[in-house]
Amino acid sequence: MFMLLAVPFKSGLDSQVGKAFIIRLERLALFKHGLFSLVLVVLLLRCGLKLLMPAQDNSIDNLSVSLFFLLFFMAGMCFMSSPKIWQSVTNNRSINLKWFIFSTVLFYGYYFKPDISEYVPLAVRWQLWWLVCTLVSWSGLLVLVGYASAFFKQTPKWLHTANELIYPFYILHQTVIVALAFYIVQWDASIAVKSMSLLLGASLVCILLCYFVVKPVGIFRYLFGLKSKRVVYKSLSQQGAASDASV
Repeated sequence: MFMLLAVPFKSGLDSQVGKAFIIRLERLALFKHGLFSLVLVVLLLRCGLKLLMPAQDNSIDNLSVSLFFLLFFMAGMCFMSSPKIWQSVTNNRSINLKWFIFSTVLFYGYYFKPDISEYVPLAVRWQLWWLVCTLVSWSGLLVLVGYASAFFKQTPKWLHTANELIYPFYILHQTVIVALAFYIVQWDASIAVKSMSLLLGASLVCILLCYFVVKPVGIFRYLFGLKSKRVVYKSLSQQGAASDASV
């Protein structure tokens, strides 16, 4: 659903109204705390919708969850559409890190708080919970993007392959997890051993299937939504030529 909504949203960003909106975001991004201040919008959406739809199930019609994640998705599209905003996220990463640390302290302070049920109604306690969760989510996003864009300037070769195979990995992972878990849960071992075995085993099986089955076989590439080998080779050749020209 997010991918489908991304198409008209991208068209909206390319319109005059969308460009004016991005310009306003760029002006806000000039301030050190500008982009973090957008957490107020996220808080209003999250806490407001939780009053109407307090459940935490992941159904698409539970707007208190789906719109919350959709807002992050669209924020990413807005950030990527403007080099100025992206640069601001990079430049202000230390400021956002301080916000993230502050939010994390609030989060764990509230999580491990004494019992206040006698003094604070349940609805208010839930609102406070969504508040600290949202602060951590938004500040954490800014910190991760900021430090990643600052320190990861070059794209390693393995990442091109990983990026190409991420979709078949996503399609396969749940089936592989269920198949392995059927046997692993029957082991006479601790939960920790079972969990790590499932995590590592499922990851390894998915990687092997993607790299040795999906990647080299044309019919599987088509079924899993990958470009044909010819298109990929042509794209890589053009990138290499552009790199040589820039040097």
